[in-house]
Amino acid sequence: MVESNETAKSGKKGFLIHLLIYIVINLFLAIINIVTVPGYLWFLWVAGGWGIAVVIHGIVVLAS
Repeated sequence: MVESNETAKSGKKGFLIHLLIYIVINLFLAIINIVTVPGYLWFLWVAGGWGIAVVIHGIVVLAS
């Protein structure tokens, strides 16, 4: 498969947006978690599950 330069840039931009949203939302969830229930870090479940998706997205974008 040969992608145009524009398509490759679009894929990388989409990945970077996904990564930025992941970081911002998980920081927000971590703050909420630590303020409300500091004894149980439930936000790690969200970060871990979503993190798997971000890694897969990155692999797909970089492999293409």
